[in-house]
Parts: sequence; C-alpha cells; structure tokens
Amino acid sequence: MTTSKLPSGKYRTRIYIDGKQLSFTAETKRESIRLANQAMNMHSFSRITIMQCVDAYIESKEKMLSPATIREYKNTRKYFEPIAHIKTDKIKRADIQKFVSDLSMNHSPKTVKNIYGVLSASLDLISDLRFKIDLPQKQLIEYNIPSEREFQLLIENASPELRKCILLAGIGTLRRGEISALTFADLNGNDLHVHSCMVKNEFNEWVIKQPKTTTSNRHVILPSFVVDLLGEGKQDAHIVSMLPVSITDAFCDLRDSLGLHCRFHDLRHYSISLAHSLGIPDKVMMDKSGICNDSTFKKIYRNTIEADAKTYNDLLNEYFEQKIKADV
Repeated sequence: MTTSKLPSGKYRTRIYIDGKQLSFTAETKRESIRLANQAMNMHSFSRITIMQCVDAYIESKEKMLSPATIREYKNTRKYFEPIAHIKTDKIKRADIQKFVSDLSMNHSPKTVKNIYGVLSASLDLISDLRFKIDLPQKQLIEYNIPSEREFQLLIENASPELRKCILLAGIGTLRRGEISALTFADLNGNDLHVHSCMVKNEFNEWVIKQPKTTTSNRHVILPSFVVDLLGEGKQDAHIVSMLPVSITDAFCDLRDSLGLHCRFHDLRHYSISLAHSLGIPDKVMMDKSGICNDSTFKKIYRNTIEADAKTYNDLLNEYFEQKIKADV
C-alpha cells in the first residue's frame, strides 16, 4: 500500500489485489487509506464461507441485541448446513433460491423468512449485491380466542399459581416472560409496573432483561380481586414462581383437560378483543398491552369474540328483516 499527495491537494492510495492495482482518492490521507483498507477487508471477506459470514454477522451484533435475539440467531446456524461450505464470492441467486425453497418444504413461512433474514443481513456485511428471492407466502393465522365462559373455566380449574398467570395475561395483558419476571416490588396497590422480561440467553439460561421496546415498560391497573389473589411477599420475591416454559406446559395440560384449543398467548387476544368490543379506544389497550405498532395491533389483536360477532350479525340481519324485506 502506498499513499501520495496529488497536485490537486487530494490523496491517492494504491493497493494490489490479485495482481490488479486499485487506487482510492480522497480529500484527506486518512480517508484515502480507510477506503483502501475497506476494499482489502471486503476482498478478504469475499473468500470466506457462508457459515463464517453468518458467524461474523452474529458476532458483530452481540453487544447491540438482546441475549434472546442472539440465541435465536445462533439457533439458525443449523439451517445453513446445505450452503455452509459455499464461498461468499461464489454464491449465486439459484443457490439461495433452492436453499429457501427446500426450507419451505418443512418449515413455516415465518421461520423461513427469519432464517433468510439472517442470511441476507450476513451477506450485507461484505457486499452490496442484492438477490431477488421468492419467499413463501404468509399463512393466514387463525386465533383461538377463548370465550368468556372458557376463560372462566380456565380460572376455575387452574392451580393457584397458574390462576395468577391466567389472570395476569387475560386481564392484565401480560406476556408469559413478563409474568415470570414480576416481583412484589413492582406492585403498588392496584398499580403493576411491568418493566422486565424473563428470557433464555445464548447459553440457554433463564435471565431477566429489559423489554425490547420502550412501550413494553408500562403500568397496568389491575382489578382489586386480582391483586388480592396475587397475595403478598418480600419486595424481591417473585409474584409467580413459574418459569415461562412451565407456564406454557401447565396451561397446555389444563387446556387439553378442558377440551379447549387456545394458546396461553391467546389470553392477551381475549382481553384486547373484549376491550375492543366494549368500545375502549385502541390507544388505551395499546398502552396497557405494550404494543407499539398500530398496524400490528389492528391486524393481530382486533378480533371480535365469536359470541359478540354472532350477536352483531343477528342484530344486523334482524334490521334487514324488518326494514328491507317489506319493500322486496
């Protein structure tokens, strides 16, 4: 590498890559050298394998993203085995398309999209090249929102600890990780401060961390009967002595024993959908549930409970029967 000052006052740095001379001109010597070093690094990176590229991307994000996200990224590594050995400067669109198509045969569209997202971001580290890849179409998600009677059945038949979880999710709109992270210091009268979440880190250990978004740090006002059921304890004691996975397992056992089909997360859908049917403004429920994206709220959570939908449809049809039929 050699750097010289040009008659124009600018600086030019020359390097050789594979026997070819490349030059980089800039206003300052430092910038000229930086551009040359960047080119050499890019060339060095272009000769690594796809798996090495993915690992480099994950490593570059370890200090920026949550432990749970890094763990999810590392869990995607196993999916790259079919193309892991290909050099990044040799990868073709056809290779990536076949990789995505093969994944789609055994995995959901969401899983395929997430895996491809890691691959695409990894390749962005070393190249501005963009491949036009066809991803599988999104599946229409069907939610099994429990009815009011089903919600009551779950509460009545749950163990004391699981009952706390069901009430916190179905009335407080908390996620299971948020429930497991709660301590009695977070409860002040009827005001519950939700500001932490229990997740697994990259070592598969349960840890408590800050929420992903600022809107997840919120205050939820609980009914008095729920506060009474939560009980009392030392400030640093957990309100619920169950890990997130234990909540899911216990809930599934209870649900199956009652012949129901909802997931634990559907309890949040129940609460938000009920609020919507009662005419409570979306903004109020977005704040309560910690949802920051309005389109996500409307797309996923604005579901009318089936019983209410039937009532409204019957009401509408009755109107047509009385007002329109006479004129037909």
